[in-house]
Amino acid sequence: MRKILLSIILISSMCAYDQVAKWVIHPSYDHIRMLGDGYYIVSQNNKYGILDATEKEIVPLQYDSISPFNSHMGLLFNDGKCIGYTSDKGEVHDFSAHQYKLGSMSRFSDGYLAVYNATGYWYVRAEDGSAIGPYAYASPFCEGYAWVRAPKSMKHILDGGYTYDILDAKTGKSAELNLGEDYDQEDIDFISSSSNGRCIIVLKKRFYEYNYRTETLMPLSTDDYDDNT
Repeated sequence: MRKILLSIILISSMCAYDQVAKWVIHPSYDHIRMLGDGYYIVSQNNKYGILDATEKEIVPLQYDSISPFNSHMGLLFNDGKCIGYTSDKGEVHDFSAHQYKLGSMSRFSDGYLAVYNATGYWYVRAEDGSAIGPYAYASPFCEGYAWVRAPKSMKHILDGGYTYDILDAKTGKSAELNLGEDYDQEDIDFISSSSNGRCIIVLKKRFYEYNYRTETLMPLSTDDYDDNT
């Protein structure tokens, strides 16, 4: 009986050792983190990269850090700056030449990353690295939509007159808004981020709830909109 137990223990130990041997990709790496589907973030001498299941470096170890992945995308950092992003399969997009800085939400949302530089605010498209913009301000996408602010005309760049617009994540273009017969796009004073398919729109200083699904406006208040709030 003891011989049988010893044999079982030895076999189990050998299996466990074999599993550990498979897990330890390479002893020279300082850190290994699983991404799933056989991909790993690894670090060596404080530089990070990504390996596939065959230990091939699909993202070279040349970055100071790689952010947690969101929507299968991770941001790449060097010298404290975001210089691009990579998919969890190693598809790297370098936008360092544009000197983008991260917006209020430093992650991809609905396939877009909100960034800005000296020329204005932009959206970087995760799919191909292309950018939409520039805008005077660009909010992060939420539930498939994002609001942007742009000068009404060239002269308004100087006098501070702006108009708001809604972008549709599916097309990357302006969404069709049904504002009724009394309003058009020029009348929008403010737009909030969306929640449950709805947002708050201020039209000619009046508050409304806009429903994207039904394309309807519902009055919320008759109070004038205070520009200082």
